Amino acid sequence: MNKLLCGLILLTALSIAACSSMPATKIYTLNIPAEEQPKVQGDATVVITVDAERYLQQPYIAYRNSPYELEISKYSKWASAPGRILGNELQAVLSSAGLFKDVKLARVRHKGNYLIKIDLKNFERSGDKNSPVGVLVFDIGFISPDGKELFSTTVSKKEKLGSSSFSALAEGLSRSLGQSLAEVKEDIADALRNEGK
Repeated sequence: MNKLLCGLILLTALSIAACSSMPATKIYTLNIPAEEQPKVQGDATVVITVDAERYLQQPYIAYRNSPYELEISKYSKWASAPGRILGNELQAVLSSAGLFKDVKLARVRHKGNYLIKIDLKNFERSGDKNSPVGVLVFDIGFISPDGKELFSTTVSKKEKLGSSSFSALAEGLSRSLGQSLAEVKEDIADALRNEGK
């Protein structure tokens, strides 16, 4: 009986020691400066739909050590899934641009609205510890209310990172996403200007 009790106490002590050595979960966010609200608002509504690779539909941070292997961090996450981050940031950029009366995130477009379709391909760290790179790749299409494609493109950014830390990744992807969304905003504004021509 004493051996059984000693065994249970030892097992309990080992379990407590194992639990106390687990790393803390860290949450990372992007930081993209907000623009001022415009004085003039457009009169149309645009709906943004975002599709993403399966691993990008979760908040866990992904990184590649080779083209053939993708790892997911267990204890470090984004504040929300990368697809949601991209959709929210584009919504904020377009809302502040004044191109539309309303900018909505949805799974489907309602009739009579413009549509922005995004397919997120990469949102991750790549490379080795000596040359880490933040990679952002997504396809985007802008469609008129009558179903005409006004423009489509693939956005691809690679940002050299100061280190292989997830903080450096968040900083690098913030820059890449900020630049990408500024370019997309200009493409959408040009498409709207040229739509009636």
